[in-house]
Amino acid sequence: RLMLGGELPVAPGLAAVGDFVSGPAGTASLGLTWEITSRLSLMAGRIWNRGAGDEDQWYVDLGYAVK
Repeated sequence: RLMLGGELPVAPGLAAVGDFVSGPAGTASLGLTWEITSRLSLMAGRIWNRGAGDEDQWYVDLGYAVK
């Protein structure tokens, strides 16, 4: 399966992100990520599932990088 992804800066600390996974049960997603601090980020967006019976989802992720 092939996976493609990308990130496009929109403003300082804010970027649009997306990815695509091929195949009959693949997914595609599109969202925004906000770098709150150098270690803390917030990401939110939508995931579209292409598998039979799979529901699309919204997501919100809070991330912390331990350095």
